[in-house]
Amino acid sequence: MNSITLQTIDHPLLPKVLELDQVCFNGLWAIAGYHREVDSLNRELIALLSGDRSIGYSVTVLYQICSLAQF
Repeated sequence: MNSITLQTIDHPLLPKVLELDQVCFNGLWAIAGYHREVDSLNRELIALLSGDRSIGYSVTVLYQICSLAQF
C-alpha cells in the first residue's frame, strides 16, 4: 500500500497536476497558468500524492494586509 504525502508543487511536479486537472476539470488551466502560480510569491501550491500519482492539489492565495494607524 502506498502512503499519502503532501508536497509543495514545483515545476517538475506540474505534469502530474495538469493530468489531474484534465481528469477533474476538463483542462480548466493550461500548463502556463500553473507555471505562473508556482512562480507567484503570494501563492502556495500543495499536492496530495499517493506513491507517484497526484490525487489532489490546492492553490492557496496568501494576502499581506497592511494597516496604517495615525496617532
